[in-house]
Amino acid sequence: MSQVCTWSCRPRRGFDPEWNWINMSSSKFDIRAATHNDASEIGDLIRILAQKFIVHEFDAKAAKHFISANDAASVSKNMASGFSYLVALHEDKVVGVLGLKNQSHLYHLFVAEEHQGAGLARLLWQRVLDDTTDNAGIKAFTVNSSNHAVGFYRKLGFSQTQPMTVKDGIQFNPMRYEIDV
Repeated sequence: MSQVCTWSCRPRRGFDPEWNWINMSSSKFDIRAATHNDASEIGDLIRILAQKFIVHEFDAKAAKHFISANDAASVSKNMASGFSYLVALHEDKVVGVLGLKNQSHLYHLFVAEEHQGAGLARLLWQRVLDDTTDNAGIKAFTVNSSNHAVGFYRKLGFSQTQPMTVKDGIQFNPMRYEIDV
């Protein structure tokens, strides 16, 4: 049976797959470590949101590459190679995902459009801050933000470290979050 937690009873041992957390707001989300079984839903969520908010700025070749590099097979491969993923579920459907590479690079952070603005991305991010910094001695996080998400990352405390960069037709903004020690 799942443990129901509020902020005060969060565990401090990484992404514990036995632990679920329910947001006590009017909408309920279960947040847990993702498994390979979630890869299809994660890939679908990323594809839908990337097509609407990200790849329209890319040329056709770069857009196709971005979508295929973030599909279910790629997510599953990332998991197998050590990426950590959290998923947020609403009514047993993946509505949010956060992927972390090397414990300090925010690789994916996507929330279904109908749940944006409800604080879900911030909840996923806070979970990472709590779990990772307490156990791994992480001093900073990085992200390569889409143009669409730069303002959101600034609100989380990230700062842009370089101007917008284009690599293989993919536009991104290198950003960094410093941990206060």
